[in-house]
Amino acid sequence: MKAKIMMRHISNTSALLGSLLALLIILPIDAFILNYPSLVERTDPIRLRHRKSTLIRHTNFSGEFKMDLKDSESLGPILREAGVGRVAAAVIARLGVRQTIQHGFDNDGSETISIAVKTAVSEESFTLRPGGPVGQVPGVRGVSVDAVSIWIRRGERLETRQFLSNDFPGRPDDAEAHVFRTIRSFQPDGSIFEDCAVLRGSQIHATCLRILRKI
Repeated sequence: MKAKIMMRHISNTSALLGSLLALLIILPIDAFILNYPSLVERTDPIRLRHRKSTLIRHTNFSGEFKMDLKDSESLGPILREAGVGRVAAAVIARLGVRQTIQHGFDNDGSETISIAVKTAVSEESFTLRPGGPVGQVPGVRGVSVDAVSIWIRRGERLETRQFLSNDFPGRPDDAEAHVFRTIRSFQPDGSIFEDCAVLRGSQIHATCLRILRKI
């Protein structure tokens, strides 16, 4: 009798182990990693970046947007702090702005964020390369300047630092650099917040929050 009970126990245990083994074969091993992106997210190459064998989710800023001048803070004070004349700063602050953003990858796999900016008086386009080399972007004083971009807050926000002018040596992310900093973040309603500041070294001299509404 005891032998029959033992054999039945062994049989049940073998069946359970067999079921678990089948489950392990069906599911990929990375499905058991905590906080791993869902299967849907894994199929979206824009939201994933491979770095040192770790997949990191990045915010996808792609879309068309229009500056909400009513709810945004005025650019005037921060532009004047950046060296733009009072009259020019006042004119720029009132301009309607549209942005078209495309988030993707270069042929070499490096991440790119291409931004086209259109106002009533000008059209400009540039590309940000988060974590990549120093690039060129339109400066607040009307000439192209060096800029660098990095992801912060675990890929939720994008920080870009660009020189106020081309008179500064080194890189825009140097500790003592004088820069115009923009932190972009995506909001639940589909809008983008641009948290702007003029930095001289570690000191913040002016700030401005701009809001882009999706159209």
